[in-house]
Amino acid sequence: MGLKALVKGDKTITDDGSWAQGTMPKTAFPLSKQASFRVGPRFRWRLTKFTYEGATYRLLVFYRLDISKFTVMLGREDGSDMCVLARYEFHADHPGWHFHTNCRSSAEIAGRTGNLNDTVPKHGKNRNTEFGITDDAIAHYVAMKRFGLLPKTLFKRA
Repeated sequence: MGLKALVKGDKTITDDGSWAQGTMPKTAFPLSKQASFRVGPRFRWRLTKFTYEGATYRLLVFYRLDISKFTVMLGREDGSDMCVLARYEFHADHPGWHFHTNCRSSAEIAGRTGNLNDTVPKHGKNRNTEFGITDDAIAHYVAMKRFGLLPKTLFKRA
């Protein structure tokens, strides 16, 4: 299953979480039985859980306005481990919005955040350089839109 198919596919949100700041529990985004990914206490963060084709996924959104940093991490639960599939981010040391992923599915390794060696778009290529995140609502909207979790439109064009 490719990342594009996941983003475009029909997913079911099972828990949309709520915004928090401060200590993030180890159970929010566990990488393995021995390790978890946690954000610093100055970040706002939110966790959304969803299912797609029988698998369970977690979308971790975290940001800080004072340093113009925003990240969304997509992970697939793999037993008690997490396989991180993609990261969408904006930060000062790599200007512009971009994805980190791995286009080779054989490189998916549970229990770690690395191995996301492909950057899309490539460094300096057609990146939107406007940060644009101003509050929780916009941060949530950007994350949900980018990973195909916004509700489908109720109306069809004639």
